[in-house]
Amino acid sequence: MSGAMKVGRPIIVTGMYESGVSDVSKYLKDLGIYKTDNSVINDLNLEILDSLNSYWDQLDIPKIAQLNEYQAPGETLFQISRLIEKIEEDNISFILSDPIFCLTVHSWLSFLKNPIFITCIRNPLDTAKALKARYGFSIYKGLSLWESYYWALNRSICRDDSIIVFYENGASEQEEYGE
Repeated sequence: MSGAMKVGRPIIVTGMYESGVSDVSKYLKDLGIYKTDNSVINDLNLEILDSLNSYWDQLDIPKIAQLNEYQAPGETLFQISRLIEKIEEDNISFILSDPIFCLTVHSWLSFLKNPIFITCIRNPLDTAKALKARYGFSIYKGLSLWESYYWALNRSICRDDSIIVFYENGASEQEEYGE
């Protein structure tokens, strides 16, 4: 972490799967912002979804609709708080990156000081086609997941601290800025 930027604000990068979340996170890391271990973040987010009888691609929609009022399991919240405390000890900006944040960010917000949100958005039909190619989902399921993820995220975050990155813009500019 010695070369990490000393800005002090957490950066949450999220968006539907296949929307550029990994690319944006890698770009920020290349700029010198500390990136947390994705597997730890993903495991905690999956625990939250599991407590709602859901998985990233199998959502219990009535329960997902109540996420803003939902309290994650105590042990999961404790693990989130410990992770954030450990990172914040270094007083650096850091990246938390996971598509599942669209659904679970409300459980993290009380532990984050003044976060910046970067939301990666890709055309819904293109996202559905990419999910079909990668996971074998129907176009309908891909579109349904896209809508559920962004609907949940829209209910959870303040737009004043948000940056939106459109996948289509990033893909066309990648050659200009390099990988």
